[in-house]
Amino acid sequence: MNPYNLRFTCHSEFTEEDKGIMQHMSKKILVINSNPAKESFGRALAEAYAAGAKEAGAEVQLLHLIDLKFDPILWGGDKSTQEMEPDLIKAQELIKWTDHLVIVVPVWWANVPALLKGFIDRVFTVGWAYKFTGPNKWAKYLTKKTSYFIITTGGPALYYRFLLRNPIAKFLGRDVLGFCGFGKYGSTIIGGLVDATPGKCKEKLKKIKNLGRKQT
Repeated sequence: MNPYNLRFTCHSEFTEEDKGIMQHMSKKILVINSNPAKESFGRALAEAYAAGAKEAGAEVQLLHLIDLKFDPILWGGDKSTQEMEPDLIKAQELIKWTDHLVIVVPVWWANVPALLKGFIDRVFTVGWAYKFTGPNKWAKYLTKKTSYFIITTGGPALYYRFLLRNPIAKFLGRDVLGFCGFGKYGSTIIGGLVDATPGKCKEKLKKIKNLGRKQT
């Protein structure tokens, strides 16, 4: 019986860029699990990575977005005067604190779940993450940081990385975090969500835990 109520065949690749990220000596790591389910394989992956990083001597903070209390809609856009919930203020503090941000994210309709998109809209706000200083010019407030994404998908990992060209990694690493000042990013894709066995689940969790050790 699958302990995570999932059926999948795991596959992942580590590119040369990813290997460079793994060698980044980070001491302060923030792991964010964006799966909207209370109990999920994504939660287990996030906890495995955090455990590996801690064993390697890193300071680690772990956030499960589903456990946070906040309105995921940014009412009014960039000009919003919406009050920040305490959980979001804490999240901003952790993002400022971290050297290396790791996000565990499932692929939903070739993109991130609405919960993660709402978190980004509410947290990475103008004046805090960035500020426009002129036409096509902006200040980046989240510099000297790297990021890594553990992506789970129902389709084959090779299809998602090479045919779709890994849109979530580009969206998060380049369009969101890079826009705000983050540097290099990398990703691991666990794909083919069909026919998982407990042994396969344990194997992937072990590899992700080891990844946490290597990125520390």
